[in-house]
Amino acid sequence: MNPEIPLSLEEVNEEYLTTALREAGVLQSGSVLSFDSRIIGEGAGFMGDVVDLAIRHSEDETRPLRFVLKIPTASKNREIGQTLGVYEREIRFYQELQPRMNVRTPRHYFSAMETNLDPETALKALKIVHRLPVWILRLLIPAQLRAG
Repeated sequence: MNPEIPLSLEEVNEEYLTTALREAGVLQSGSVLSFDSRIIGEGAGFMGDVVDLAIRHSEDETRPLRFVLKIPTASKNREIGQTLGVYEREIRFYQELQPRMNVRTPRHYFSAMETNLDPETALKALKIVHRLPVWILRLLIPAQLRAG
């Protein structure tokens, strides 16, 4: 059962984190009491925000949990990232490929994504985008942002 996916860092709350951490098996029956967040790498990841979280929880109030939260950007770039499949590819990497690879990566605890398109339509859009030359994409992306 995925919790309602926050659309921005401001929408991340204790209820969302509790549900996500229980689903990930990090919390057994406890709940998130509060958390502090700090954006890291600001301006480096144009397709998303990377946030350092210190989470206080009821299972051990003396020892906060530390996680990095990656959330799609709240700007117009989010639509471009969805169209290009940026978020889906990263999630699928951690869910499907990373466990089978002998390469150091951050540990994956939880991920969720909304799909506004049915899978067939999304695949067709990705195939079209991936066939386009880079120079056309460089023209289309700014035009889509202006039209956004």
